[in-house]
Amino acid sequence: MVLQEFISDNKKIEEINLRTQVLLVLASVPEQMPSSLFLSEEEKIRASRFVKKEVMHSFQYQHHLLRILLSKWMDTSPEKIKFTFNPFGKPELPNAPFYFNCSRSGNQLAFYVGPQEGGVDIEIIRPSAPFNELAKQHFHSNEQDFISTDKDFFTIWTRKESVLKSMGTGLQSKINDIDTTVNTIHKDGHTYEIASYQSNEKIISFAMSQIDFQTPVCLSLCTKLDTNSLPVSPLPFYKSNF
Repeated sequence: MVLQEFISDNKKIEEINLRTQVLLVLASVPEQMPSSLFLSEEEKIRASRFVKKEVMHSFQYQHHLLRILLSKWMDTSPEKIKFTFNPFGKPELPNAPFYFNCSRSGNQLAFYVGPQEGGVDIEIIRPSAPFNELAKQHFHSNEQDFISTDKDFFTIWTRKESVLKSMGTGLQSKINDIDTTVNTIHKDGHTYEIASYQSNEKIISFAMSQIDFQTPVCLSLCTKLDTNSLPVSPLPFYKSNF
């Protein structure tokens, strides 16, 4: 898979061809939330259930940006975007000529939009000791052998999560028979490609069903999506080698 670190700073997101290109967008929840947000009534209800304000704001801003991002290609306003959900709860957009997925960790957000079913996961690197038992029970033996640091754990976790989300099942699927220490996964008659990027503080991985090794990937460090142009800059990330 050919990877492109970032799109040009004068590129408008409407000009990205989602039939041949994958767009990954990274964003952060602002300290000062917008005065108005594009959210459905159901999303507002879900947000109100979070006890911690920072978690609520992360959920709200994630769905707000997702609606803005998708509306750029759907020729409609963000508030008119209507999602459906597959049997495992993965959101979908009927009649859209592309697929999408999103993830959040703390105040960090990640979005995937592309021509094939895909999944993205972002994690802030933190002490992984509380998750060691989970790794023993649900990680492939090769993945367990790979892990020696907190960064290793979250690299594997984001890769596994992105594959499961690309499959459309999430954590409801059996996961210890999936070995994400390789970049190509064969599962249930399908093939998935994985790529990972990391900085000192966070890791992002995405997976997509395989159609063309030449599909270019556009990575963007984004601060806001409510303008016609997508602000971009080179990502302070490097690709993980497996």
